[in-house]
This record gives sequence, structure tokens and C-alpha cells, in this order.
Amino acid sequence: MRTPKTGLGEGGGRTQLQLKYLYTKSILNIYRKIKNMIGVLNLETSNKEKLSAKVMENYMEIKESAQITDNRREITELTEAEQKELESLANQYGRNSFEYHKCLMHFKHIGEEIPEDVPAIEYYDYILKNFRNPKPKEEWTDVDYKADYSRWQRLHVASVLRQQLMKQTIPLIDRQKRIIERVRNGTDFDVFSSQKFLEMLS
Repeated sequence: MRTPKTGLGEGGGRTQLQLKYLYTKSILNIYRKIKNMIGVLNLETSNKEKLSAKVMENYMEIKESAQITDNRREITELTEAEQKELESLANQYGRNSFEYHKCLMHFKHIGEEIPEDVPAIEYYDYILKNFRNPKPKEEWTDVDYKADYSRWQRLHVASVLRQQLMKQTIPLIDRQKRIIERVRNGTDFDVFSSQKFLEMLS
């Protein structure tokens, strides 16, 4: 009668050759499983990256097609009723109050343009040095106050822009170019919903 193969050596134990074979086989199986897992992960990552890229592409297309509208009238076009309202707020709260400023936000002041040969990183210093109101503050009108508020908001955007450009090593993207141009051409960032307005401009 033929003795069935048990895979056992003498004494019921496995030979060294058999153990080596089983060990190698086990390692290969583990390697294949890891390789398959990595392949799945790479595929998932690739798909996620493609999806993210597509979402970003669609988002940028929407942003590019969105029209930025600023329907505010210029501060120089104040009606008599609006002038009286501002005068009333100034008398009640003072011209440095939020109530007075909030009313001025509903109008716009287009600032002076920065020359095109001035680097964007120098916009902050240029605005600070060249766009000051020479009149004593006691003589300021509503138009002067609005221009000053707009100037400070413009300085704020120029400051953030400068900090970013000083540490940036990659070329400018379109969004940055648009912000740079709006700071340069005197866009009025002083609006009541300033955060939403800045997001639209970015």
C-alpha cells in the first residue's frame, strides 16, 4: 500500500527545504497583496486628482465668466438728501464713527492710478507717499473722508499683496494679476460687504 504524502520529513517534521519554500511562497504572496493594494491606492489617488482638477477647472471657468458689478455712485455725486443724512450722522456720532463710515460705504471713490512702471511689490509705499490728503482734517468734507477710507482699504490690499509676492517663487497666476491691476487702477475696496466684495475680485 502506498503511503500518502504528508509533506513531513522524518519524525513528522518539515525539512529545511520545505520550510524555505513555504517561507518564500508566503513572502511572495504578501508582496503581491501589497503590490495590488498600492495599485488600487494609486488608481484611487489618480482618479481623485483627475476629479479635483476637473472641479477646479469648472470653478475657474465660472469665476472667469462672472461679471464684477459695482453699482455704487461716485461720492462726488451726492444728492442734497444724502448730504443731509451724512451731516446728521456726523453730528450725532462723529465722522470717525462706524455709522458714518457705513453710510459712506454705499458710495465709491475711484483713486488715482499708480504708474504702470511701478512694481506691484512697491504699491503700498507708493500709495502711502503719494495719495495723502494735504488738507487739514478739520477742513475735510464727506468726499475727503470717503477718499481716505478708500485709501486705507487700498493700502490693506496692497500690504497683503506685497507680503504674498515677497515669499512667492512661482509665476503670477491670473487671479493675482487681476488683483494687482485693481490696486493699481484705484478700484474702491471700501464697501459694506467688503469680504464678499474681495472674494468676487479674487
